[in-house]
Amino acid sequence: MFFFGKKSARRTLAKSKMINPPVGGARRLAAQKSRISSGKFFYWAALLSFIGATVYSLFFSQLLAVTVVEVQGAEKINPKSIKAEINLALSGKYLNFLPKNNILFTNQNKINRLLADRFKLIDNLEIKKKFPNSLILSLIEKKPRLILYSFGQDYIIDDKGIAYAKSDFESEIFPENELVILEDTSGRKIEEKSEVLSPDYINFILDSKVKLKKDLNFEIKPLITTSSIAAGYITAETIDGWKIYLSKDIGVEKEMEMLKLVLDDKIGREKTSELEYIDLRTKNKIYYKFKNTEQKAGN
Repeated sequence: MFFFGKKSARRTLAKSKMINPPVGGARRLAAQKSRISSGKFFYWAALLSFIGATVYSLFFSQLLAVTVVEVQGAEKINPKSIKAEINLALSGKYLNFLPKNNILFTNQNKINRLLADRFKLIDNLEIKKKFPNSLILSLIEKKPRLILYSFGQDYIIDDKGIAYAKSDFESEIFPENELVILEDTSGRKIEEKSEVLSPDYINFILDSKVKLKKDLNFEIKPLITTSSIAAGYITAETIDGWKIYLSKDIGVEKEMEMLKLVLDDKIGREKTSELEYIDLRTKNKIYYKFKNTEQKAGN
């Protein structure tokens, strides 16, 4: 009985200790909780500071502002004009607080369309971003070969034979004395931004003018006419006032041989000023006419 009572007393003491822990242990527990709370506060404060600094650096600071625009491939177009257009497009802010010149927000397709509309001479344009602050523009310009005159309208013809309204281009880019002018008298309708002359026909026109000067020493007036683009005909007029009818189907080399032959063997160089025309459009046949005389033929 005494043993049972002693055991019961021990249990009561143990429970008492569990219910009422020592004062020192409670303090240590409170201090530990305080340290954990402080650690969480500093962790979240550091995380929010990092996020804030990152957001500011990415979207609001000048770290990613486009400050360098490099233009590659410009020949006729002034690179300064391209840079000015881009700087204007990237000025201001989106929603009154996001800077447009941030490289992350720079829309390459939008800039491409803007420059293609502003500079008609651009044939192809590629825009690349170079972090943190640069745009690299690689462009290919249209290559004007001649001016086509039809129905009172002037068109620039590029090396692919595509027609563009001459009014779209700055006059200082294409001085008329640098380009051959082809007048189409056939009444054919010209579709802008479509192929109206074949590259072979363009080369034939330009090569004919060069060969007449280089091989035969004939100065040709800037204006060349055609009665039929489809047939490949052209008419060149010398500064002496007589005309030479040529055909793409015969070919420049063959026609220069025919012209030299008829001048040396039939007409005589000293009489060229008396000519009205020489027609080389028929294979192995040469027709020529002096002013106020009948047409003659030579083989």
